[in-house]
Amino acid sequence: MSGLYVDLVPQTAWYDNLRALLQTDEWDAVRRAVYRRAGHRCQICGGQGEKWPVEAHERWAFDDAAGVQSLRDIEALCPACHTVTHFGLAEIRGKKQEAFSHLMRVNAWSADQARKHVDEAFATWQRRGQRRWSLDARKVFEFAELSLGSRQTIERFASAADLEREIAHAR
Repeated sequence: MSGLYVDLVPQTAWYDNLRALLQTDEWDAVRRAVYRRAGHRCQICGGQGEKWPVEAHERWAFDDAAGVQSLRDIEALCPACHTVTHFGLAEIRGKKQEAFSHLMRVNAWSADQARKHVDEAFATWQRRGQRRWSLDARKVFEFAELSLGSRQTIERFASAADLEREIAHAR
């Protein structure tokens, strides 16, 4: 999908992310590499935030048949675009209308188009939240050098994900 979109992680996969897996200095190295790659500009709208230019956003692909959540990229997003991707959190923080307006503006969408997209994103989130997810975050190896312990942890999770894929695709 191109453009700006709501990118909700299923509730059953919350906290299964790179920040939880990596040491603080490793996550800092990863996000700084992402920021440099993007020239410290948002990869969606080209903008920058007022307090800090960009934030790192993990993009995940979900294999619904196997129950595997795979890291496909880490993007540099301005705070406004990042807020849209986490639309549920925007609602909780009282920034729903701000996020909704930014979504419409960046994608040149009508309110109806944006509302339909948000509704579809939440329906997908609801469906995916009915199961547990195995995590494959090996893509992070492309961004920074990690400690042996972090590499082993990520490989262990990925091995379980590979097994889930094999089982699901053998059916």
